[in-house]
Amino acid sequence: MLYFQVALLMCDNMKTKKFFANAASKALALAATVMMMSAAFTACSSDNDEPKPDPKPELKAQTVTIDGKEKPILKAEYKDEGDGDYSLYLNLSADGKEKVEIQLNKAQHITGSPIDLTKKEKKHGGWYWVVVYYKSDGTSLIKTYAAPDDSDFPVFTTGTLTVSGSPEGTINIKLENGRVKGEDGKEHTLTANYSGTMTEIGGGGGSTEEYVDLGLSVKWAKCNLGASKPSDYGSYYAWGETEPKAEYTWATYKWMQAGQSDEMHITKYTIADGQTEGIWYDAGGTFIGDNKTTLEAADDAATRKLGSPWRMPTLVEIRELLDANNCTWTWTTQNGVKGYEVKSKKNGNSIFLPAAGYRKGSVLNNAGSWGYFRSSSLYIGYNDYASNLNFDSDRHDKYNHSSRYLGFSVRPVRP
Repeated sequence: MLYFQVALLMCDNMKTKKFFANAASKALALAATVMMMSAAFTACSSDNDEPKPDPKPELKAQTVTIDGKEKPILKAEYKDEGDGDYSLYLNLSADGKEKVEIQLNKAQHITGSPIDLTKKEKKHGGWYWVVVYYKSDGTSLIKTYAAPDDSDFPVFTTGTLTVSGSPEGTINIKLENGRVKGEDGKEHTLTANYSGTMTEIGGGGGSTEEYVDLGLSVKWAKCNLGASKPSDYGSYYAWGETEPKAEYTWATYKWMQAGQSDEMHITKYTIADGQTEGIWYDAGGTFIGDNKTTLEAADDAATRKLGSPWRMPTLVEIRELLDANNCTWTWTTQNGVKGYEVKSKKNGNSIFLPAAGYRKGSVLNNAGSWGYFRSSSLYIGYNDYASNLNFDSDRHDKYNHSSRYLGFSVRPVRP
C-alpha cells in the first residue's frame, strides 16, 4: 500500500512538471510572437511618422504669392533698357506701388531654362538677374541681386526662375519655391506665375515728348524720361550716361578708367579742381583734363532718347524753375504718388515732379519721400559731382550736387 502511494505521488509530480514545462514553452512562444508583432508595428509606425519635407508652394496662374498670400497680377509691363536688358514689372496694385520687379538679360535669362536663384552668377555680358518685391507703400521688402562681385544684396535660400518667350510678344514667367531673407531680417516665401502679353513703358521716352509752357526760358516735359505719365518714376541715369542699368557704382560708371573704381579716375568732363591725385593732373601737378562743364549731346540722356531739340536742363534753368518769383511749389499726391506740383505764376500752367528717389548699386532709395533730378551741368567744385535738383516735403528751394555715378531722374526740356 505504501509503495502504491509513493508511486502515485511520483506520477503526480511528473505530470505537474510536464504541465509547467508545457506552460513555459507556450509562454515563450507567445512572448516571441508579441515581440515580433511589436517590432512590425514599430517599423510601420516609424515609416508612417517619419517627417516629410514641406511641400513647395503651388503656383497659381496669373498670381504672385508672398508669404502664403495670393495676389492677382493686375498688369504686366516691361522696359526695353537696351542691349538685350529688360525690366519686367508684375503689378499687384492699381497704383503700381506693390509689384514684383525682375531685371534680366534676354540672351542670358529668357531661355526657358531654370535659373538657380540661390547662386551668384558668373561674370557675363549684360545684366545679372534682379528680383525685388515692393510692398503696397512702394518700399521694398525683398531685394536680391546676382552680380558675382556684389556682397551687399543676398540671393534666395531656395528657388528657381524660368522665363521664356519675349516681352514684346507672349512671355512666360515662373518663380518657384522662392525662400529668401527680407530687408526686415525675416524669411519670406515668394512665387510668381504669369503667362501673357506685357505693355511697354519707358524705353523711347514715352509721353515725355509732350511739354508744358510755364512761361520760362524753356518748356518742360510733362513726364520724367522713361515714364508714360507724370506720376510715373521713369528711368534713372548716372550723369553723362544715356542708358539705365542694373547697378550704379563707380566701377560701372561709363567715364571711369578701365580697371578702376574710384572718383580719382574719371576720364571725361574734368576741370582744374585742385585734386592733383586725379588723372586729370600729370605727375608734376599740371592740369591735363578736358575742361568740359556741360554735357555734349552724345552724352545727354534726353537728347539721345528723344532727339534734338530735347535735352537735360542746365543748372541755370533749374534755378529759374526754383525761383519763387516764377513758380509756386506745393507738396501733393498724384495717382497715389507723392511729389511737387510746380505751378507757373506767369500763366498758371503746371508740371508734377514725383519723389522718385535715386538708385545706388542696384537699390532704389528714398522713393516716395525725396526727388533727385539731373542737370547737364558739372559741379564747379569737384569733378566727381554734378549739379542737380533735390527736394523733399520740407524743402524744395535749393539746387544741390551729388556723385555722378548715382542713378537720378531726368526731366527733359526744350526751347
